[in-house]
Amino acid sequence: MVSNSCDASTYYSSLSSDDLDGTNTGVALQATLQALLESTHANVIPYTSTATDCWNALEVLDKDPASETDVILIYKLTPEPFSTQGVSSGWNREHVWPKSYGVGYDGPDTSDLHSLRAADWSVNSCRSNRYYAECDAEAAGGGDCTSPAHAEAADGTQKQSFSGELGRFAPPPSVRGDLARSIFYMAARYDGGETDTTDLSITDCPCLSTNTMGLLSDLLQVRSEWV
Repeated sequence: MVSNSCDASTYYSSLSSDDLDGTNTGVALQATLQALLESTHANVIPYTSTATDCWNALEVLDKDPASETDVILIYKLTPEPFSTQGVSSGWNREHVWPKSYGVGYDGPDTSDLHSLRAADWSVNSCRSNRYYAECDAEAAGGGDCTSPAHAEAADGTQKQSFSGELGRFAPPPSVRGDLARSIFYMAARYDGGETDTTDLSITDCPCLSTNTMGLLSDLLQVRSEWV
């Protein structure tokens, strides 16, 4: 997303007082935010290109502050050299909002950098398209909780499968707020009005066929931890 100013008050200056003070809520507020986000998303970076693409962007956005040649992997929280991108023993591009939940393989949502993170190849495969939520021992049809979610994943990660669906994945606690914010952004940003996009929403009943991600209650829980 490109804006003429990084100042929040300037960016949101087009919103009305009712939008800012909580008078407008729900569908009305989401429509206003969606229009603003779409209008400022002028520079769509290609997912893969011989020119600048998402690989290049992630080398900047997820760069290790302690290194000029490494990224920090989102679910592993360890550095990895830029040079191992796309290699099965290295890192790849994780869609925070999975492609199978409505992002697909084309359109601005596929390469939206608010929903892409550098991730360890194996841990990314472990997450697959599981929605974000902690394990629930009481859930019907739920399998055992694995923590950490993968041998290479950071402490505090969790994975749980369910009968008939892939199930839940809990990221490392220190990045849950960042990932929740990414999910909320995608739901506000995409309403299916643009070519090759779908209407994205968040719920406590995630469903692949309706492009509804989750788990809303868990995402709201970490919202208070944003800084």
